[in-house]
Amino acid sequence: MSRFKTLVGTFSIFLALFCGSLAYQQDNINCATIPMPHYSSPNFSGIVANKAPEPHRDESVIKYMEPSLRIHKTGVYGSGTICYFDKAKNIAYVISCAHLFRSENDAKDGVIVEAFYKNGKKLSTPQSFKAEVIAVKIGGYADDISLLKFTPDWEPTYFPIAKSDYNYEPGKILFSTGCDNASEVACYYIKILQLEQTFLATIENSPRPGRSGGGLITEDGWFVGICVRTSDVGGYGTGYYVKLQTIHEFLKNKDFGWLLEVSKKQQNKLLLSIPIVDRNMPQGNYPQDYVPVP
Repeated sequence: MSRFKTLVGTFSIFLALFCGSLAYQQDNINCATIPMPHYSSPNFSGIVANKAPEPHRDESVIKYMEPSLRIHKTGVYGSGTICYFDKAKNIAYVISCAHLFRSENDAKDGVIVEAFYKNGKKLSTPQSFKAEVIAVKIGGYADDISLLKFTPDWEPTYFPIAKSDYNYEPGKILFSTGCDNASEVACYYIKILQLEQTFLATIENSPRPGRSGGGLITEDGWFVGICVRTSDVGGYGTGYYVKLQTIHEFLKNKDFGWLLEVSKKQQNKLLLSIPIVDRNMPQGNYPQDYVPVP
């Protein structure tokens, strides 16, 4: 009987490891994601893409994915981005959305961040770290923002937050990172539609549940937005991101304005000046009433 139990136990462990490996490799794993709030701009709405979001995970985009994390809280998953690493104190600061948390009490404990990459290399399985929410606006709308910190066991790269006067040029390609459907982190090429009073609107590869809280990154490595809304949960619609001006106001009001003064340094290893030539972006069906903002 004891031998039988040993065999059963060994098989169970093997099965768990095997399933975990499959889940890590699949693009769409069976995990609960935080519901992504639906939003439709009064200026345009509806289906604006002819194919679902296409994830990129090849070597050319590892530098964009490495600072991106999966966030786990009370059975649901979202995304976040390392926006600063304090080497002296060994503290990594992560910016995300607030709707990952149901209340301030819910945000106090049990928060886990998961890293998929270290030092430019993909991990065989994602590594988990306990995190602390240090600033959050529960029930926020335009300021749907949270700030977390954790202690990493490596020196992570990060995307510093850009200045509030960054030019959101319509048609410009940016990089949206995160964990659609709670899958492993991926990079999605999106295109700026226009800057609205409330959010930054984008098209192509619009976010799906799980990318909530994920970062919007420029080609040269600046953090310029937080993923918070979508017009279509299937990824065929318009994406909406918290804009820089709102991020700046939030951090200043929460006494973390010093994060905005952190300059981008060569030691961050963010050598992102080499353009990615083949973005393989689908051609979207632009809204008829879309007029680029000058």
